[in-house]
Amino acid sequence: MTSFTDFVADLKADHKVQLSLDSLKNAYAINENMLLFSIWYAHREYGRLKKTNIQSLLDSLHPWHERVLASLDDMQTMIKRHSGAHPKADQFKSLLEPILIEADSIEQNLLVESLRGIMSKSKTEKARYNDACANITTYAQAISMRFDTRDIQLLNVILHKVFATLIESDNDALLKVTQTRKAFTANAGSQLKLMV
Repeated sequence: MTSFTDFVADLKADHKVQLSLDSLKNAYAINENMLLFSIWYAHREYGRLKKTNIQSLLDSLHPWHERVLASLDDMQTMIKRHSGAHPKADQFKSLLEPILIEADSIEQNLLVESLRGIMSKSKTEKARYNDACANITTYAQAISMRFDTRDIQLLNVILHKVFATLIESDNDALLKVTQTRKAFTANAGSQLKLMV
C-alpha cells in the first residue's frame, strides 16, 4: 500500500481526477487533501472516520491550510492571470510551483500524523469503498457541503481511479444520492452509496 503523499500524487497525475478535484475545489472551496485523505483512509483498510475525527483534522489543519496553502494558491492564480502581461510572471510561477508542492506535502503529512494513533486495519475492497463513501459524506457534513448530481459524477471519477478493480467502467451509474436519516445541518445533506 502506498503512503498518503504517493496516493495523492498518483491521483493528481490522472487528468480527469485533477479536473474533478479542481471543479469541487472551485465550487465548494473544499480542502482537496482532506477529501482525498477521507478516501485514502478507507482504502488503506482503516475504516470509517468519525465526525469528531474529521472535525479534529479540520481544526488542526485550518491555520496551515488558510495561512499557507490558500495564500500560495491565491498567488499562483494571480500569477497565471498576469503571465502574458508581465515578463517576470513566468519566472515567479516557476519559483512558486515547488514551494506550493512542498506546502501541500506538509499538509498531507500533518493529516496522517494527526490520526496515526487510531489507525487500524479492516475489510474487503467493497467494504473499503463503502467506508470511503461514508468518510466523504462525513467530511461533507463537517463543511456543510451538499452533493448534487454533478458532484457525484466528479467524486465518481476519483473513486473510480482508487477502486478500479471494484468499479467496472466510468459510464456505470455506481453512485446514487440518498438522503441520510441524520440532518447534516440546516443545509441538509446527502450520502454516497454503492449501487449493487
